[in-house]
Amino acid sequence: MEELAAVCRSHGVLFHTDAVQAAGKLPIDVQQLGVDFLSLSAHKLRAPKGMGPSVLKPGSPFEPHIIGGGQERGQRGGPGERSQNMVAYGKAAELALGHINDENTRVRALRDRLERGILQAFPRFRTERRRRAAAAEYDQHRFQWCRGGGDPAAARPGRHLRLERSACTTGSIEPSHVLRAHGRAVVRSKGSLRLAGGRTTRRRTWTRGLGTLRQSWRACGTPRRSRLTKQRTPFGPKAG
Repeated sequence: MEELAAVCRSHGVLFHTDAVQAAGKLPIDVQQLGVDFLSLSAHKLRAPKGMGPSVLKPGSPFEPHIIGGGQERGQRGGPGERSQNMVAYGKAAELALGHINDENTRVRALRDRLERGILQAFPRFRTERRRRAAAAEYDQHRFQWCRGGGDPAAARPGRHLRLERSACTTGSIEPSHVLRAHGRAVVRSKGSLRLAGGRTTRRRTWTRGLGTLRQSWRACGTPRRSRLTKQRTPFGPKAG
């Protein structure tokens, strides 16, 4: 991010980054990043939905869509966000920052355990993330011979969330534009599956999730050569 911001700055280009997914998972130092604009969202820190700060570097030009009054420095309309939501967001950010290292260690261990279980249970499985740079809470996988968009990429209400792309593009029949931008072929992108965990994720959650993946895999009509292997997984039950 710092390198991208530096390139933009050297060419007189303003740089904005959507840091919504990084909040509470990765350290964010706006000055170190060198960006001109940075957006966050409260709900990613388990604070009230519908609000979030926009960080503007001093002196950066900003033209609001709706001109506000003096109490909003002319930058937005309305009397301002509800005070209790602001306080809640501040407290959520404080708690997240205080537990960021411990939570990342815990969730990363769960994620790696799940990945080992998937590797043992499913044939022709590949991970799409870079092991060292990935945030602890997200895992992107690719299942060959099984196309996303059907049951394997659907969320079962009240259970586990499984996506083949980001939430903002859910429902699209096109493969993930992010994976395509990384040079992934269309057929590879369509077989991609995104798994997400967080502060409320426990080992039993991933145990049930692995079982759900097995059921979905069988339902997606995989070829005979892609049957589940009958190996014991780190979660106990066999995959067969």
